[in-house]
Amino acid sequence: MLRFNFAETKESTYSKYLKPDLIFFFLIILFVIIGTYLYTATLKQEIKNAQLEINSLNGEIKRLHRIQRTEKELISRKKELQRKLDVVSLLDKRRKVPAFLYFFADPNNVKDIWIDSLEYSGNQLKLTGGTFSIKKFPYFLKISEENLGNILFRKTFRQTYENRELNYKVVYYKFNFGLELKNGTAH
Repeated sequence: MLRFNFAETKESTYSKYLKPDLIFFFLIILFVIIGTYLYTATLKQEIKNAQLEINSLNGEIKRLHRIQRTEKELISRKKELQRKLDVVSLLDKRRKVPAFLYFFADPNNVKDIWIDSLEYSGNQLKLTGGTFSIKKFPYFLKISEENLGNILFRKTFRQTYENRELNYKVVYYKFNFGLELKNGTAH
């Protein structure tokens, strides 16, 4: 025969309210709350990191915009300088300096000589100038004839500059001569 115990057992209040199902239910709710909290904390941290990244990228974008503006300014300056260089190059190509001017620009050729006027027409050159020493003038004529062409001598005369207020008197020699340029010397 089977035995049955119909006696009432007294349950304690602690075991009455703390059933394993109830404890399991509260543990599940607690894990859900902790999981939700951790998930939201992780999301908040990711949002902060993303916001920092966005701020960093916005700063980089501003820096790149400044660089683009500077680049545009430099490109416009480059175009302007290139245009100016083209104009100067064009002017340089159009400019023809007669070769005899280089002769007169050399200080060794015109030592102790000054040129007052220089007229050029065709193949003829007319010179007017002066010197303090008449001994320097023949050397100037010699190198002019060797480098430029035939001398067509006109005149040389002695002059005196006098300033009575300063009691100053200077003797110098004026010259005026023509020169027939050699072929190819003019240009």
